[in-house]
Amino acid sequence: MLATPGEVQASQTALLFKKSGAQALVSGTDVKISGDLGRILQNALRDADLMYANNSVAIKEKYGLEGRRVLFNWWTAARELEKALKQQKKFKEAKIVAELKKKAIEMAFNYYGIQPQRISERWGIVLFALIFYVVYTLWYGFAVMYMFEGWGMQLEH
Repeated sequence: MLATPGEVQASQTALLFKKSGAQALVSGTDVKISGDLGRILQNALRDADLMYANNSVAIKEKYGLEGRRVLFNWWTAARELEKALKQQKKFKEAKIVAELKKKAIEMAFNYYGIQPQRISERWGIVLFALIFYVVYTLWYGFAVMYMFEGWGMQLEH
């Protein structure tokens, strides 16, 4: 049984599970699901991959919903599914759902609209950022060290 914030989201979430080959019964804001967890997770992963590639048109055709809404519903469903699996003491399955939520669904949602690029296409910016990071870190470190020396503290071995 998955709890959702509203009845609209409950019906949208049920649609996600039905497209995954599972059975989903909506009762108010609760969704009761039964089906193959592997197929459900594969479908969620496919949707996340489509959105990561900025292909919200395919998601719209599949569900009739905007892509970011679908990912949000997947994220909410995965959170509730993880809780339900932990209550059933299915910790391995809960960990897999948590990893999918964190590494696929969240990334696809957060990076939607950003065009993926190869690091070799932006080597100048990457090199500048790395050099700046090292210089800034050393600069900051020496500033802290001199500040402590000014207070009379010394690092001794």
